Amino acid sequence: MRTANNSLYFEESPILRTMKPTLRKRLSYLLLALLDFASACDREPVDRNSAGNSIFAAEIQPVIMSKNMSALRPFLFALLLAATAAACTPRRIDIGNDITVQRLAEGIYLYTAVDEIEGYGPVPSNGVLIVREGEAVLLDTPVGDAQTKALTDWAAETLRARVTTFVPNHWHSDCMGGLGYLKTLGVKSYAHRLTRSIAQREGKPVPDIGFSDSLRLDLHGTEIRCYYFGGGHSEDNIAVWIPSAKLLFAGCMVKEMAAQNAGNLSDAVPAAWPATLDSLLVRFPDARIVVPGHGAPGGPELIRHTQALLSEAASTDNRRKE
Repeated sequence: MRTANNSLYFEESPILRTMKPTLRKRLSYLLLALLDFASACDREPVDRNSAGNSIFAAEIQPVIMSKNMSALRPFLFALLLAATAAACTPRRIDIGNDITVQRLAEGIYLYTAVDEIEGYGPVPSNGVLIVREGEAVLLDTPVGDAQTKALTDWAAETLRARVTTFVPNHWHSDCMGGLGYLKTLGVKSYAHRLTRSIAQREGKPVPDIGFSDSLRLDLHGTEIRCYYFGGGHSEDNIAVWIPSAKLLFAGCMVKEMAAQNAGNLSDAVPAAWPATLDSLLVRFPDARIVVPGHGAPGGPELIRHTQALLSEAASTDNRRKE
């Protein structure tokens, strides 16, 4: 017999945490059952001729011939974890036009679009699609109209969801380069007031509605909260929090773990950036998934990694000035 604490241990394992609660619980119980079976192998074989044990002995006893079967416990555990890992590894779907899509949580998808960005060549950029009851909210577009069309077409055909709302992280083309196309679809767009001002100044399509500190959207019961904490990668960058999934879309203000520097600093606000990242850590201590503007998603460690990169860059600048 296993205790509730044993069950909790399995349910909290890194692999099982990625699964739906009901499936996670079932698999944790299966793990326990397999380990209990192996433990039974430690006990003396059942008397084949005992009253009431004839069926059990006939069907099961040949399998548990000796105490040595207990050696299978680590193997059974490792085998099931490996199978679970394979089943739970997020699968990337290639939808064409250099776009891949990966499911992050129930009705929430990460897309990555590779396109040319001036001065950098082909760059993979991330965005998030939240889908509920035939409607979708899009966080960031690909760089251009063609990829934005491919993404919205895929959502309509595969997910049966029409993009109705759009929110860019900031004003750069890898966040709102496809806004012009979205406007032809009648998609309502929201952005920080600074993003709207800069877009107007730069001659870009301007999001419809602006906000100052925060914005709350509701997609059929799913809350989407947008916050402005200050400058960072750009003066207008925001963060988007989806409480139901504990997912933070931080965009380009946060770097992937593989990043070795802070990236494009042409429009950055270095003096404000560290404090903005501090605000993310304080405001979202329970974040499970953190999505950067480029590269692989992770957890809060991405925020701390970005802080380290900024600190290193600042130290290098100070040494150069000495």
